[in-house]
Amino acid sequence: MSTVWRWLSRALSVIALAIAVVLALYAYGRLTTPTPSQRAALAVMQAHAPVPDGENGFTQLMAVTPPLGDWPTALNCRGEGVSCLEAVESAPEAHEAALLAHAEALDAAERALRAPVFRNPDMTPAATDVLPPFQMVIRLSARRAFEFAAGRESAALGATCRDAADFARWSREQDSMVHAMIAVAGFRQSAALIGEMRARAPTVPMPDACLVLAALPDPAAEGLICDGLRSEWRMIDGIGMSVGDQVPEAQRPSVHWLHSPEQFSARSAERMVGYCGPAAVDAALRDDIDGARLDAPPRAIDRLSFPVSHILGEIAGGVMYADYWERQLDHVARRRLLAAFLQMDAMPTGLSNAERFAALPVALRDGPRPLRFDAGANTLGVALRGRQHDGAPGNEARLTLPSVPPALAPLAASLAP
Repeated sequence: MSTVWRWLSRALSVIALAIAVVLALYAYGRLTTPTPSQRAALAVMQAHAPVPDGENGFTQLMAVTPPLGDWPTALNCRGEGVSCLEAVESAPEAHEAALLAHAEALDAAERALRAPVFRNPDMTPAATDVLPPFQMVIRLSARRAFEFAAGRESAALGATCRDAADFARWSREQDSMVHAMIAVAGFRQSAALIGEMRARAPTVPMPDACLVLAALPDPAAEGLICDGLRSEWRMIDGIGMSVGDQVPEAQRPSVHWLHSPEQFSARSAERMVGYCGPAAVDAALRDDIDGARLDAPPRAIDRLSFPVSHILGEIAGGVMYADYWERQLDHVARRRLLAAFLQMDAMPTGLSNAERFAALPVALRDGPRPLRFDAGANTLGVALRGRQHDGAPGNEARLTLPSVPPALAPLAASLAP
C-alpha cells in the first residue's frame, strides 16, 4: 500500500509541476506582451494625421443617394482591353440616355473627385460601415468618352487628364484599402482613355490639365499601401475589441483568460507594419517586394497565453495584402507609361516614335520596370504583375502612339531642362 501511495504522490507531484510550468509560461506570455517590436509596430500603425480642412469628398459622396438598381452597361468602361470610345460610338443613343438619367449622380461623383480632401471623419471604421458609392466615380470615363465622340475633343481630353491626376492624388492619400484600389482602377481607366483620345485626335492641342501627368511619379509616395492598411488595421482592431461581446454574458469572464484585445491589436500591427517604413519605401523604389519582410512569425508562447487571440491574429495580415501592393506598384508603372506617352507626344514633329522613345529620360524609360516600344504595333507598353480586377494575372498595359506626331510647344517647354 505504501508503494502505491508513493507512486501516486510522485505522479501528483509531476502533474503539479507540469501545471506550475504551464501557469508560469502563461503568466510570462501575458506579462511580456506587447513585445518591443510590437510596440514599435503599434506606433507606426496608430499614426494618423487629422482630417485636413477644406471640402471633403468622402462626406460629399456619402451624402448622395446612388441610383437604384444596376448601372447601365453603357456606363461601364473597364480600361485596358476595352475601348470606351468604341463602346460609345457603337450605341450613342443608349449612352446619351444613360448619361442624362444619371447626370446628378455623375455630377456629385465629379465634385467628390475634385475635392482637395477625401477622408473618412470616423477614425474607428468598422467592417459593417457603409462604403461611399464609388461606382459613381468609376463611371466618369463614360461621360468623358461621350463628350469626345460628340466633337468636344479638347474639353473631354482636359477633363480626363484632371480625372487621372485626381485618381493619382487619391493613390497618394489613401483613406482605406478600398479607396486605394478605386484610385488604381480609376487611373487605369483614365490613362487608357487618354491614349485612345490622343490616337484619335493627335493634332488637338494638349490641355494644360495634362501637364502634371508628364512628370516622373515618385514610388515612395504612390507605390505604398501603408495608409490604406492603417485603416484596415483600425477596422481589424475594432473586431478584436468586440470579441467578448459576441459570446453569452455568462461566459464573458472566461474570455479574458483566452483572449486579449491588446495582444490581438499588437500582433495585427506587427503583421502589417512590413508595408510601412524605410524597408517598404526601398522595396517600392526598387519595384520589387520579393525581398520585403511582409510578415512576422508569432511567438510560440502566445499560443498558450492567448489561444483565441492567436487564432484570430493569424487570419488577417501579412502576406495576404501582397497582391494589393503589387497592384499599387502596377499603378506606378502605369503612371510612368502615361508620363512617357505624354513626353513623347511633346517632342519635335520631325522625330519618329522610335527616336522619341530613345530620347526619353533613362529613369522614365528603363527602370526599374522598363517600358517597351513596339514599332510594328506602334504602341508603348509596360509589364503588369498584380492580379487584375477580373482575377486574371497581370500581362501588359499598352497605349497606342499617335500616327501623326503633334506639335505641342507648351508641353515641350514645360519639360525642357
